[in-house]
Amino acid sequence: MDWAMKFLPRKFRESQSDWFGKRGIPWHISVAIRKNANNETEMLTFVHSFESCTQDSSAVLAIIDDVFTQLKEIMPQMNSVYVRQDNAGCYHCASTLLSVHRVATKHEINLKRVDFSDPQSGKGPCDRKAVTIKSHMRIYVNAGHDIETASQMMTAIESSGGMAGVSVTVIGPQPTAKSAPVKWEGVSFINNIEYCNDGMQVWRAYGIGCGKFLSWSNFCQASSRPLSLLNKLPDNASSHVSFETVKARQRSEQTTELASATERDSDEENSEKRSGLFHCPEEGCVKSFQQYSSLEKHLDCDKHKYALEHETLYDKAMIRYAAKLEHGAGVVPETVDEDIIVLEDEGPALRMGWALKSATVTRKNLTVAQKTYLTEVFQEGERTGRKADPANISKAMRRAKHSDGSSIFEKDDFLTPQQIAGYFFSLDREKNVQR
Repeated sequence: MDWAMKFLPRKFRESQSDWFGKRGIPWHISVAIRKNANNETEMLTFVHSFESCTQDSSAVLAIIDDVFTQLKEIMPQMNSVYVRQDNAGCYHCASTLLSVHRVATKHEINLKRVDFSDPQSGKGPCDRKAVTIKSHMRIYVNAGHDIETASQMMTAIESSGGMAGVSVTVIGPQPTAKSAPVKWEGVSFINNIEYCNDGMQVWRAYGIGCGKFLSWSNFCQASSRPLSLLNKLPDNASSHVSFETVKARQRSEQTTELASATERDSDEENSEKRSGLFHCPEEGCVKSFQQYSSLEKHLDCDKHKYALEHETLYDKAMIRYAAKLEHGAGVVPETVDEDIIVLEDEGPALRMGWALKSATVTRKNLTVAQKTYLTEVFQEGERTGRKADPANISKAMRRAKHSDGSSIFEKDDFLTPQQIAGYFFSLDREKNVQR
């Protein structure tokens, strides 16, 4: 499992102002690998897209809990699992390593071992799957769609029939869990952990020595910490995704034959260039031979091999100029007599300067309803610590309704993200002045 690089929101058509100041969408990738009855490798990918979250230990534990839940639904007979991740701080910390055993016990799964990959050891299956998913989303954007939220990200992944062996889950704003830190001296030097009922057997390097046993009694404060859960949104993907068999990429026979023939030709040319002592005297022929008798045989009954020399831009200009002189560049094309079409005047001409940008900008003050709505949103962000995005608020204003189902704002009352950001700035400035 691994946190993918935050996905920057993309639009099919976006202005220059939309390009700057983007807030990335955090998303996490987990890849489950197993062997089927035919000893074939199968793979299933779990993607968790967050509206907003902190990439800490509580978020990782909530993701592991959800992955175990989905795996239990797909494979009820599953009873053991191995976990592998990189050395990021949210994985390689005491709170995660001590609580992941409790998560597995909650789902009646025997957590065999937790391993960490070596630093700078190359890309793993999560990185390879992230590339495929990003390519699929790029096709969705090029088809004329936008990806600006976590829900739109799920829609993009499920577009065109979805991706085989990929399950997507959309998570709302994840609450930040505050708890006392768990101390484990030297946890960053441990790379392999094997769990049992009494404690853990840890190694710095896998298979080197008998390891060191650590009892659960040494970390009594970790057992009292509550386990975090994901704040799933109701519009999530269906659970019909299953494991897909991993197949090696094969090249077609025609491509293989063409590549081998090209390699043979290049090898023959290189060998001739390296070992050629006697060159053919025919002008333009590039063949050379190691023995004089081979040169005589070539001159008697063999065919000459002519190679196209490098054509410069100056040569191309001369050739095109000569071709125009031969065909005649100044020939006047013959005209065909046709009926003359007279266009009728459709109306009065536009006034002069109609296309020029107006120097005067009409400014319209915000209504009471607009100010009340934006102030409530601003105060909610100040209270919870999750500040609202002006682009999302602009879209929410179009869908805002009263209790009776009528729209709060008319079409002329919709605001742009720039107007909302300006009003939020004025509210923030008033708050700082009051302090």
